[in-house]
Amino acid sequence: QRLKPEQMEVRHVVIGKKEKRKCLECGIRVSKQVKKKVKDNERTIGKLVKVNRVSESIGLHLNQMDREYAKKEKAYLETFEGKNNR
Repeated sequence: QRLKPEQMEVRHVVIGKKEKRKCLECGIRVSKQVKKKVKDNERTIGKLVKVNRVSESIGLHLNQMDREYAKKEKAYLETFEGKNNR
């Protein structure tokens, strides 16, 4: 059974600035790649961020996810907001 792209992401809530970017639920820090995209402005702080399941920063979330499939699909990091603003 293959995973759809939507099922391959873990949603994190970003709180605070810089080194304090942690998921509210699990306390895992969001990766540097996400930090670059989620800037220190009030729009993104506290919003949900989609994180690639293959990302090392959320490896603990993988549990029984299909890691190989996610790698093959080359899933990438992105935020709900600012997908097009770079």
